[in-house]
Amino acid sequence: MDKDKSLVIRSVRLAWIVVAVVMIVVVAVTSAEIPAVVLALMSFPAGLLANFLAPFSLPVRVVGLPDPEVLVVPVAMGVLGFIQWFVVVPRIAAKLSDSVRRALVVLVVWVLAQAATILVSMPLNRVTGKMVCEVNAILFHAWLAIPATVAAAAGGLAVSSLVDRQPPRRWTLLLGCLFFVASAALQANVLFDEQSTSNRIGVLLEVLLPGCACILAGSFASRSRQERGAGVGSQ
Repeated sequence: MDKDKSLVIRSVRLAWIVVAVVMIVVVAVTSAEIPAVVLALMSFPAGLLANFLAPFSLPVRVVGLPDPEVLVVPVAMGVLGFIQWFVVVPRIAAKLSDSVRRALVVLVVWVLAQAATILVSMPLNRVTGKMVCEVNAILFHAWLAIPATVAAAAGGLAVSSLVDRQPPRRWTLLLGCLFFVASAALQANVLFDEQSTSNRIGVLLEVLLPGCACILAGSFASRSRQERGAGVGSQ
């Protein structure tokens, strides 16, 4: 494993831990639903086992601190999620062939990007509701595509850094195709309906933007690494 890939893995692990701790604290203090959903998605599917701890009550409670029962499930989700992603999955992946590992990384990145799209979209719902009657159809659909486009671009960068460091960039292209297929499936009910030209263009934007962003971001990252490598080699 080269230094760049090791750095990416350590960064992802650190970011995962930081986000999980923040979500646990927010859930304990505010009992908000969105942080709990984020934590559940981060630890899925192992985090589902934490729900079995919900009926258990704890005999100790410290005045001025959150109820320990409120912390049981979120903390268990965090622990199980960490064990799943950073202990169990790497050991299983080490026993698989290189192509299978790369395909699994692409699939995991795509799933995480879809989850991130949902999470980013939730806080924007109020703004989206206000924009329905204030902008034309093309701008409205472009607005709807922003969360998926940002998540897809991040996914393209991740795949390019982890498994697709040399041309041809087939794994980045595969991830982009997954975004195209997922977006087309979501818009299948309205894609071929009778509608205005502007609305049809907007729907096509929602279908095309995520996949294009993924491929462009991954290709740009790969090209930048090659240029840096060529610059270092020429010195």
